[in-house]
Amino acid sequence: MSGDVDRELFYQRVNETLLSVTAPNTFLQTAVKYTRLIEQVKNAKTKTKKTPADYRRIKRFDVLNTPDGERLIVAPSPGQKNQQLFVKLEEIYDIIREYHLRMNHAGRSRLMTAIKLKYRNITTSIVMLYLSLCEGCKTKVIRRSKIPRTDIQASQEVFDSSPIGHNFKVELKIDPLGTSGNSARDDISDCDLQESFDEDDKLYPELYSRGQMDILDVTVAKNESYKYLMVYRNLVTNYIHLKPLKTINVDETVEALLEIFLVFGAPNVLQSKNGVSVTKQICRRMYTAFPEIKVVSADNKQDITSFEGQNNEHILRMIGDWLKKNSSMKWYQGVKYVQYVLNSTFNIKLRRTPSEAIFGYNPRRGVATFMTRVEYDHLHTETDLKIALKEKESGKNPEQLMLEESLIPSCSFIKSEPGNVDNSLDGERMDDDNEPELSE
Repeated sequence: MSGDVDRELFYQRVNETLLSVTAPNTFLQTAVKYTRLIEQVKNAKTKTKKTPADYRRIKRFDVLNTPDGERLIVAPSPGQKNQQLFVKLEEIYDIIREYHLRMNHAGRSRLMTAIKLKYRNITTSIVMLYLSLCEGCKTKVIRRSKIPRTDIQASQEVFDSSPIGHNFKVELKIDPLGTSGNSARDDISDCDLQESFDEDDKLYPELYSRGQMDILDVTVAKNESYKYLMVYRNLVTNYIHLKPLKTINVDETVEALLEIFLVFGAPNVLQSKNGVSVTKQICRRMYTAFPEIKVVSADNKQDITSFEGQNNEHILRMIGDWLKKNSSMKWYQGVKYVQYVLNSTFNIKLRRTPSEAIFGYNPRRGVATFMTRVEYDHLHTETDLKIALKEKESGKNPEQLMLEESLIPSCSFIKSEPGNVDNSLDGERMDDDNEPELSE
């Protein structure tokens, strides 16, 4: 059926998920395990001498006779009205599909609310897996009448309207390392993918440790070696790393990320606007190259407005402005200067700069950190610095004194009347009617 989820692909992804988990998932029961558990619950009830495992089974499970045979249900508690069924792994696809289509491709929240009324062991992660494979949801997103502007449209407007020397043009191409087919999911869809991450973050603080890597396609002159730009953001500190790339090879991207992670540390989760299939390849290759670092991949959950003043469009504009001022240079030579400005700019949400969030201070600028330009402009050697420091410590020289703030006292603005010899009034101006009597 058009817009449906392929059953074989769904169970293939489920099996991959189960294999990647070290501990067995007791919620997902195959038909064999399901039947065995029913027998264990029935035996536990009839035993005269029960084991701790028997008591646990009786407390959790009960067996219900239905027209379809014996079914495992949640052990009823006082006042409970609904009976929640445990289902076999082989039944999960049909149940989710039935609810999803009946509710017109409902998102995670609505879908889980309806399913939980009847079924116990259909987890949120399994529902999210189904939604991620639903072609109907992707089509529904594309057909929306109002779709937010993407970074592709924004960047094209910026650089098409103001062409820059060296044939410099930047545009974002989703998924340059592979074809993910999930570009529509960058928008807010009815599948509530954005909402699921936010709620999971509250349950698992480890998910807050997240980084975002976007690879931008930079159209340059044919003879230039660097043609791509990698933008990596630490989503906790908002610190940005900019790395020019020669190719869109996975190995080169991994090397660029390792240079960052080995110095600044790696996040727990890596996401990208280029698609989850790209981050999967990168995370696997990184673990192969350096097993001491383990990062997992995830879908992108930030939109274009998530980085006010520091989104991809803004970064590309800054590089373009730098190139206008330095027309004899290459675009990738200005990347480090743009990165410095981005990380040294005050962030309203952090209430400090990204550099201060990581290091506690902005990058040191040598003697310019503690001296004004007038003071350090003529310094060239350590001897010059020592002389300047001695002068600064012993007392400012005349040139420096002239640069200091010097307020003129108010009495200097008072013009004495002719013949007025009384100058001891501390600058107070006398009214004409209250003039002091002058001695002749």
